[in-house]
Parts: sequence; structure tokens; C-alpha cells
Amino acid sequence: MKKNVLKFSQSGGIAKSLLILSVALFLSCQKNIEPEVVVEEPQQEEEDPIVTDSIVTTKVRVNLMAVVFEDEQPLYFENYFLVKGGNRQQQQQQQANAKESQDVTIDLDNNYFLRASLTANGKQSPTLSSKGIVTPYEDIKYKVVVFDDKGNYVCHKDFVNKRGGMNELDMLMAEKTYTFIVYSINSALNLPDLIFEHPTKKTLKTANVNLGSNVDFLYYRKDLTLSATKENKLPCDLKHVFSEITTTIDATATGYPIHEIKSNFKALFKSTTVNLSNLQVKPLHTMNANLTFPAIKVTSKIIESSPMVINSSNGISFEIPSIKIGLLTFLNIKSVNNFKLKPGVRYTLNIKIIPDDMYVTHRGLPAARINGVTWMRHNLGVNINLDPDITKMTVDYHGNYYQWGRDFIAASGKDMKTSTFSFPVILTQDMWYPGTDKDPKKGECDPCPKGFRIPTGTEFLRLINYTTTTNIGEFKGEKRWHKQYPNDFSVAKVFTSMRNSKVKLIFPAQGIMDVGYTGHYWDKGVLGRAGAGVYHASSVSEMDVYSTHLYFDATTVTLVENKSTSNDIIAKVLSYNIRCIAE
Repeated sequence: MKKNVLKFSQSGGIAKSLLILSVALFLSCQKNIEPEVVVEEPQQEEEDPIVTDSIVTTKVRVNLMAVVFEDEQPLYFENYFLVKGGNRQQQQQQQANAKESQDVTIDLDNNYFLRASLTANGKQSPTLSSKGIVTPYEDIKYKVVVFDDKGNYVCHKDFVNKRGGMNELDMLMAEKTYTFIVYSINSALNLPDLIFEHPTKKTLKTANVNLGSNVDFLYYRKDLTLSATKENKLPCDLKHVFSEITTTIDATATGYPIHEIKSNFKALFKSTTVNLSNLQVKPLHTMNANLTFPAIKVTSKIIESSPMVINSSNGISFEIPSIKIGLLTFLNIKSVNNFKLKPGVRYTLNIKIIPDDMYVTHRGLPAARINGVTWMRHNLGVNINLDPDITKMTVDYHGNYYQWGRDFIAASGKDMKTSTFSFPVILTQDMWYPGTDKDPKKGECDPCPKGFRIPTGTEFLRLINYTTTTNIGEFKGEKRWHKQYPNDFSVAKVFTSMRNSKVKLIFPAQGIMDVGYTGHYWDKGVLGRAGAGVYHASSVSEMDVYSTHLYFDATTVTLVENKSTSNDIIAKVLSYNIRCIAE
């Protein structure tokens, strides 16, 4: 291929070449070009660099790969399909991070309280369309700003992101190191100007961007040494600089729909200046930002706001001046203060309006309401006329045993013999779990009485997280699933409300009923009586054969979600006890 060589006379040739190169750089970097969509590019021969005596220039291909929040794995666009970044272990760590939350409880009156939980989402971004194609962030405008290795401004250029397209910066010097700053506000319409604190001294340290409120500022930085012979690529993963919060108001526990609400985040920045060198945010004005909710349906017990960009670097505060639920109106609710945010992380703020913890009667049965969930005070199968407030556990309070998904009794609370059922158990999810943990429904074979159902795993977690526990009697047995004390009915676990110490639930430690199958199911009859308590959850785990349940012993209270990789698999073939909750 013939080289493109610009020749000049020896006298003043270098000066002329530098002048021409400077003009070319200026024209190349100052134009705002909207590139064409490129679906597939045929392979081409490498282009030779432009040579001006001793000065060689080259170009950089810019590709917007993804837009991500902190601690989230990007989903890369490649050949119109998605390739997930990271590995399984990283994704599991993200899910673990998502479970961490900041919780605040506020009393509304003598009968209701508000619980606010701020949780980092930890999910992948961006979202997918129904065809599996990255739909957000197409057509957004973004700016590429170039600085030399000493931090001096070189040029900048505006682009529009197109799927399958490549954007180019040309006329940059080969074998030189540059700092590339890429920014956007995630908009197809607007792109803020690049501003320097000193117009005559344009450097990276003095480069700023002015932003308004609720602006989603995206940023990427890369130092790159350009090659004269190889293709120079700048793949960009733009990251959100500010946090984002989606707010959910949940009045499900009250039983009434939400009619009206006014709410806002306090003291956000109305406008800011962001430095492109260190991302330092300088607030110019503050404001209260009102949340926007979609039109509230007459029957809506849960409503979700539009996402709000939080540009405050300090702890944030949330307030609800008024909310109307059913016939109840709450005014001037105390602010929820000092939630801590990590920059660039996406959060969900869950606000729940919950009836206070107390003893109630539901469908004629004694019950206790704890953290908005109403629990029967007896195990299923126990005489409901027995006084549930006891200090000594007896056999009369031991309920029936049930296999998962069945509505008839595997064994009574007094039995010591084997269950009448045998392995395998072929059951469908709908038997006990036709809904989800977020939208639970009663299954067709749920044995709980009318108006009650088996709790989900999430509802057991709510009980664990908002109660303290003590023991009745002495838990026994060196091994958890022993057969040493089949006649000991004296042991139980007491769950006491953190909000009202007078409200308690007592769960007998009845162990489990085994079916006597070869392999993992090693013994027939009752195992672990007086040593552990195991209570069915309706939720299904990773595979249909495995069971989710509440487990406790002398020192442990936990939700067990058995999966195929578990070291302690307890399958649905085994029979446990049931404690029903109100539908």
C-alpha cells in the first residue's frame, strides 16, 4: 500500500508540518458528528499512519460497551447478543451484598408503625428487551475529552451511541500517552458543555461539568498509549457517578389500599459542578426533590416511584408529609434520616406501613401479629382451646407432621413410629406454592384452616429478624437427628416481639419424622425430638425435591434453603411441623 507522505522544503518544512497538523487536530476534535450505524464491517487492510517528516499520527476507535452501576456486572453487547461479564462467584457476591440493608422504624400512632429499609440492588445492568438486546443507552450522546500525559487539554469530540457502530478520534500522535475522559448524562437530547476554570489554562485538573438536579451523570477514564501500527481501541464502560433510589410504599399489612401520598428526599443539590479529574462534587444550590408515582389505582396496596438520582454526598433524609391508606390519614410523619449511600450504587427504599405487634383473633383462632404477619399461636393439629401462654411445654402442644405438598397427616405430635409415606414424592410447586414470596398464595393442598396458609421463607425471615429468642426446657442430644429422647416433649423455642415484649410465639422442638428410606434417609420414625425444631415453608428451592424450612436448636435459629449443592440436604419426603399464618 502506498504511504501518505507530506513533503516540505527543508527550510521551514517542520514548522509548516506542525501548523498543518495543529489545524487538522483542531478540526477533527471540535466537530460534533453523529456516526452512521454499522452492522457489520468487512475486514480491511490496516491503514498506514499519516507521516509528517518525524511526526506520525493515528486514530482511536471509541466503543460504548455498557452503562453500569457500582458493584454490578456489565452486560456486554456483542454481535447483537449479550455476553455476561464476571463469573458465578462474583454474581453470588453481588447477591449477598444486596441482602445488606439499613433499617429505620418510626411509630405513626398507637396502632401502626413505619419501617424503612434501604437496600443496594446488586443486580446486573443494563436491562434486556424481550428479544435479549440491550435497549437502554442507544442514541445517547456522550463526549470524549483528550488530555496529554501532562494533563494539558488536547481536544474533545461529541458522539451519539449507535448499536453496532464505532466512533473515531483521529489525528492524535502515535507513541504518545493520552488521558481519555468520556462522559454523558444518559440522554439522547442533552450533553453538558465542557467548562474550564481558567479559559487560558485548560488542564484536566481545571476541567468541569455543570449539572442540574436529577441528572444521571456517567463517567469513564482511561490512560492509553497509542500505537502507530496497531489498531487503537477505547472500549468504554460508563459508570454512574451518583446513586439512584427507587422507592416502594407498601401498605399490604394494613389490608387497605393507598389513596394519596406526598413524599420527598430532603436537601438534594439543585445544581452541581463536577470536576473531571477527581469527580469531586461542588454543590451550588439545595432543594427538596418530590417523588413521582404513577397514577394510583383504587386497589393499589403497593406503589413504586420513578427512580430518583441522588447527587448528595452526605447522608440522605426522606419524609412523607402525608399519606392516606383506606380511611386513615397520617400527617407530618417524622423524617427518616441519615441513610448512607455509596456513590454510583443503585438502591431500593422500601417503606412499609405495618400494624403494631399485638395479640389478635383471626377467623376465630388465637393469633399474634408480629411485623405485620399474623401467626397462629398453636401448631397445626393442636387443640386451639389450650392456653398458648405457657412456661412449661407438654405433649399436648405438639402438632402434626406433614410431608411437603400434602394436606393429610403423616404422623401426630405424639407418634414415635415411621411415617406412612415412602420415597419418592412426586409433587408440583402449585401444591403449596402457586405464587411467589412477593405475592404468596394458598396452594390447593395447603392443610391450614380457612383464612390461613403456610408461611413463605421470606415471612419466616421477618419473624426471625424482628424477634428475640429464648428456650423452654433443655435441648438434648449430641447429634441433631438423634433417637435418644422420643418421649421428651418438654423443649420449645420462644419468639418474642422486639416492639412489644408481651407478644410471644412458642414453637415446640418436635424434631422430624423420617420415612426410613435407603441412602440419606437413614432411620424410621421420629428424629431429634427435644433437640431441634423444623417447620415447613411453602417456598420451593432450587430443585423441586428440596425443602425450605425454619430450623432451630439450642443456640441456632435460621431459615434453611436446601439446594442440590447443600451439605445438609433435607428433602420434601421428610415430615415437619406447620405453623400457619393469616392470608
